[in-house]
Parts: sequence; structure tokens; C-alpha cells
Amino acid sequence: TRPSSLLFCPNALKSFPFTTLQLIIEKMATTTPPRRHLIPAPLAAACLLGSMLFAVTNIKPTYESLLRGPVEMTPVTPENIEEPRRQLSISTFLDPKSTMVRSDAPIMSDSASSENMPNVIYLQHESLSGAVMLNTDEGVAATPFFNKMKNENDDFYVFEGGRTVSGITIDALPALMSGCAPTTKDSVKWLHEIGRPVGYNFKSRGYNTASFSSRALDSDMKKGHWSMLYDVIVGGMDYVVDPLKMKWKLENAEGSDDRKMLPLIEEWISGLESGKPFYAQMYNFNQHYPHVKDESKPGFSHRYFDSLATTDEFLETLFDILDRTGHLENTIVVGSGDHGEDPFKGKYIRLYGLNSNILHAAHYIYYPKHLMPNPASADIMRKNTQQLTHTLDMHPTISSILHGGYYNPLEVVPEGCITGVDLTSVPIPDDRVVISWNHVSSYTLSKLPAEFWGLSTRDSNGKDWSLYHRLGKKKLVNIKQDKDNWYVLEYGECTRNTKDLKNYCSSAKLSESQTELFKRAVEWVKHTPMLKEGIGDSKLVQKFVDKVKWKETGEYDVMS
Repeated sequence: TRPSSLLFCPNALKSFPFTTLQLIIEKMATTTPPRRHLIPAPLAAACLLGSMLFAVTNIKPTYESLLRGPVEMTPVTPENIEEPRRQLSISTFLDPKSTMVRSDAPIMSDSASSENMPNVIYLQHESLSGAVMLNTDEGVAATPFFNKMKNENDDFYVFEGGRTVSGITIDALPALMSGCAPTTKDSVKWLHEIGRPVGYNFKSRGYNTASFSSRALDSDMKKGHWSMLYDVIVGGMDYVVDPLKMKWKLENAEGSDDRKMLPLIEEWISGLESGKPFYAQMYNFNQHYPHVKDESKPGFSHRYFDSLATTDEFLETLFDILDRTGHLENTIVVGSGDHGEDPFKGKYIRLYGLNSNILHAAHYIYYPKHLMPNPASADIMRKNTQQLTHTLDMHPTISSILHGGYYNPLEVVPEGCITGVDLTSVPIPDDRVVISWNHVSSYTLSKLPAEFWGLSTRDSNGKDWSLYHRLGKKKLVNIKQDKDNWYVLEYGECTRNTKDLKNYCSSAKLSESQTELFKRAVEWVKHTPMLKEGIGDSKLVQKFVDKVKWKETGEYDVMS
């Protein structure tokens, strides 16, 4: 039947109905035509029809097509990855709920070895605001080591346009660790099943694993209303450190000073057997209210800046430890705020509403170039530092490191999950849109019965904005937000002034140009391959559709 003819239409075969193609081949096999060169004619017709179907059904870009990026960039494909591309061991044709990532169901093949894999340290900073840390004079002054790394170290990447899924940790921390912001009951159930956090994946690959938390793992974390975070912090770990275990003083609400964890991680790393990589996750609590202050050092105008100074010292010491233990060149460090914070306008503002300081989370990556499976990753990451990023990007990025340079979250998460992208392989488009919603906390925290929806994007001048809706039982007087109203949040220069308590960086009025901007944002969400099918039609997105009166017209170009 001349099977070589199949090589001319591989894409056609992907979309052509299998039973029809089978009948064609069977007919060819049982027919003796007068001329041999006519044998492939029916197959050629099948190829032509299949190709037409393939073209029609593949007009919309795919997630994989994003890996190619702009024309001037080296494509991120399996061919130019130095090591063989590691394949997911799960089938994308399975029920998404069955693709659970656990220590007993690793996402990688059991035969995959951790030999020659890099070490990874993943830091989750409670309440680390990018707006405060990166944009304010005192924020920069409090973090000299961080800014030196940012400005002078080519292997250090600071993502300046970070956004979070929520200002409430119950929503934000699982998103960092599992890569899903749920919008449905099924996706909430999927997210909170035991075995979901990324630590299990490292454990299943043979890594040494440890969790260091400066937040006490108390009864409220184990059995109380924060219990859904317990597996996020300790799941898949060989070794766990927290203030209660170490009998540390809790000088920062439920937490202790992050810096107390440093001697213990050095001791742990030094005692590991050689030849086996390590994964350590660190839940840092110093930016949480009331914010850690080092009384032995000169203070800043606000305790939050003082806490940033302790975090800067923490990071400098952590890198010194990696250097002393001989691991600076074989370790990747990933850090992110779970959300931001606005400590200047009252206590726990983020629990009752959103603003620019809260939605803007800081995140950064230290990734030595010689550890990158694809040399193009350095340029892609550097470009992405100036783009709109999301806390949901952290999990795919770490998973890509674990999987040898490739990870597509859309192949793993179920319907109803908002996801991010791998920052090492996907060049983020200028018109990217990210979504925020405190779905879980809105109904699990009875004392905070409120919902916050956010749609963040960038205009043609490079300025960032969010369209935000607050629905609560009370007004949020501190930042002048009503019980049920819409606001436009402004970023950048506006957030530099923290001393003016009336500097809200928000407006309750939507201008004509802003309405047009957010119409384009809705269009992007509905057509981008960077989000799971169904998100664009969710009730969450419908709220923004109704607000800006968006209609499908085809006039808004979606770049990716």
C-alpha cells in the first residue's frame, strides 16, 4: 500500500477521521489496479482533505507555538535542547483529574534519573510587594545586595511586572506551589488533593528534599482554617524545620525571623551525600504583619522597609552558603512573593481588598547559564523580566527545570484552572493579560466574605493597569473602596509615594481609552493559547465582558 506515501501528510493524519482512513487503506490493499502508480491516489485525496481539516482546525495558535517566540529569537524546540527532551509520563487524552502529580504517580518516567540534575531552592516570600521593593526609594535602599545582583549578575533575573492571583495566602500560596488558580469546584478539589505541590515531584525524581518555614506549623496550620496550606509546605519533604520544632521565639505574629533558618539549611546541605541533587523550599515570613525589624540596625521610615532589609541580608547569606558549600554554580534559586502588601494604609488591607501594592508581587530567579538546557533561555528570561508576569508562572518554570527544559501546564491541570507559563521557554507577548480571583478564600474564610476580581494588562505605551471589582459587605475606608464597585488600578510611578495616605493609585471611573484597553484584554483572554479552554467563557471573565460591553467583532488583534 506504499506506506511511504504517508510521510507526505503527517499533519493530515492527525486530523483525518481514523475509520475513514482505515477504510481507504483496506480498499487499497484488496484492490489490484491496472497501473501501480494509481494506487496512492485515494490516499492522496485523503491527505488533501485531511490537510484542509488540519489547516482549519489549527488557525488558533497553540501553547507549543509560543515556544518559538519572536522571529529574531532562537526557537525553543526539542532539536536545540542540548539534553534529550524528557517526556511527560501522563497521557493528555486521560481525564484531567487522573493526571495527579504525586510521589506515587510521578510526572516523569520512573526510569528518569536525577543524576546531573541541578539543585533547586524555591523561596515563597509571604507578602513581598514588588511595588514597594522595586519602585520606592526606601525599598531600593533597604535591599543593596538584591539590587547589586539585579544590576551586575547576568545569571540573576528580576521580573519587574509581577502580579498575583490574590492578596490572601489561602489562594496565593497553593498557586505558587501547584500552578493552578481554580475557578470551579472540580479544579478546587484537584488543587487541594494531597500530593499536588511541586515538592512531591522532586521527591519522586530522587532529590533530597527539605522544607524550612519561619511560619509556625501550629494547630491552625495542621487542622484549622489554614490546614489546606500544610501539605503545600511539608508535602514530599524528607526534613522539615519550623519555629515550633526548633523552639524559636515567635517575634512576628505566627512567625519567627527568616534568618534563623540559614544555619540549618547550611547544615542540611553540608550533610547530604554527594552525587544526589537537593531541593529545598523556604517559606519566609518577615514581610508579614507586623514585619520583622532588626533592632540592632538603623531603621527606616516604616517597619516594612526594615523587614526588606532583613530579607536582603537573608538572600546575601544564602548565596554565601551556596558558595561555601560548593553549590553556587550548580544550584538554581527561584523566589516569589505569594502576593504583595500595602502596609502603609492600615493593618491587613489585602484581606479586604486589592490595590497596586498588593497585586504587584516581586519574583526573581538565579539561573546559571551553563545549567540551561537551551541557550536561548537566557535571552527569553531577560526579555520576560520587562513583561507582565504572574505568580502562576513560578510553578511551570520550576517544573521545566525538573523536566529538562520543557513543561506545558495545559497538559497537566484540569479544566477550570487558570495557569501560567514557563518563563525560561515562552517569550511573553506585550499584550499579555493575567487574571486574579480569590475564589477559595471568598467562601472558606467566614470572617472575610468578599470577592475580588482583577484583570491586568499593559497599554501600547508600556504602562500597566488593572480593572478590579470588589464585592464585600463593608466599605474599605482606608483605600476608599465601596462595597460593590469597579476600580482601575495604576502601576509604576504612581506607587513610588508611600507617605501620602491618600495616594490610592486608583480611580472608580473608566475612561474611553481604558474601556478600549480592557476590551482588548477580554479578547486576549478569550483567544490566547496561554490559558486553558473554558477560562474565556467562565463566569469570572463574563463579569469583565459585561463591564466593558465587549462583543466578538474580530477587530482586536491578539498577538499570542
